[in-house]
Amino acid sequence: MCTVSVIKLSGLLRLVSNRDERRSRPTALPPAVSHAGDLRIIAPTDPASQGTWIACSEIGLAIALLNVNPPDADARVPPRSRGTIIPALIGSRALDEVAERAHAIAHSDYAPYRLVAIHAGEGDVLEAVPMSSVIRRWPLDAPRMFTSSGLGDHHVEGPRRQVFEETVLAGDPADWRERQDRFHAHRWPDRQSVSVHMARADAWTVSRTAIEVDDARIVMSYAAEPDWTAVVTTVTRASES
Repeated sequence: MCTVSVIKLSGLLRLVSNRDERRSRPTALPPAVSHAGDLRIIAPTDPASQGTWIACSEIGLAIALLNVNPPDADARVPPRSRGTIIPALIGSRALDEVAERAHAIAHSDYAPYRLVAIHAGEGDVLEAVPMSSVIRRWPLDAPRMFTSSGLGDHHVEGPRRQVFEETVLAGDPADWRERQDRFHAHRWPDRQSVSVHMARADAWTVSRTAIEVDDARIVMSYAAEPDWTAVVTTVTRASES
């Protein structure tokens, strides 16, 4: 359960992810710098899986994971957590490599998921749903949005996309960054379960992560329940050679 959006401005690539989780799930650890091969990466940690739902590397690659919840979802409990997927991919050096590595994963070990990835050296966003062999490259000539919900993705796609179109797409590109943040904070008082910043009896939006990539650095800003104080982690952008 998540909502992810991506914008591209002059000299800036920005991905924002709301993480929606069960209220009973342990609190995540804030972002820290570690390594994937010879690359420095920034990622928060989910204590339940010792993995993550979002990460970025020093070469400007960022990946976020969303659950996939079809109307006819399988009740089977898979043997592995989806939190282990991004750590296996974030050492990639291009979107094509992300897609190739994702394709090689034994998907029957995991519940359904969608990957959204951006790379500073490329002008589009990768959407991959490996279990259904869906690989798309969306041009970033306009902001892009992806969403999911334990209620069923079809229940939230329409309402949240409407807010995205009205809040982000309808605005001046000069205001996209501010509007993107406004979108991720949006909550209807009387429709909280399908809101972008959602809440219901068993689940809520537990955190928001923003990744910004420019020519000089990679910045991850992470804010979470209960106080939403932002934790900012930065690494210098490295050469891709």
